[in-house]
Amino acid sequence: MLSPEQKLWRAVLVQVYEDAEYGANHDQEAAASAAIDLPDPIHRVRARRYLRADNPEEAAELEIVCDYASLPADRIFTWARRQYARRPKREQGATAPRAEASPERYETQSTPSNAMIKVIR
Repeated sequence: MLSPEQKLWRAVLVQVYEDAEYGANHDQEAAASAAIDLPDPIHRVRARRYLRADNPEEAAELEIVCDYASLPADRIFTWARRQYARRPKREQGATAPRAEASPERYETQSTPSNAMIKVIR
């Protein structure tokens, strides 16, 4: 049985997952008509980077959160790196089209997945 603290830390991971996923496959107009605030694209990018543990600081922080949640951090890292694989960097001197000027250009389009929720719960 999970303690209240473990449930809290699992809720933190669920929120990061939702930030990483939300808006990727949702229609902006439908969200606006329903008065739902979508997370900023930068929040989605940061959430994905955090789950992938792109740098040692993020990896250490995520390991602590996973430890508090009683979840294996390596499973979260592995899943996130598959789900949100980084795109290769562009060649030097190449000009990017205007549509790719957003922070999302480093992220892949993902399909909604309950795999992360299954790992967390």
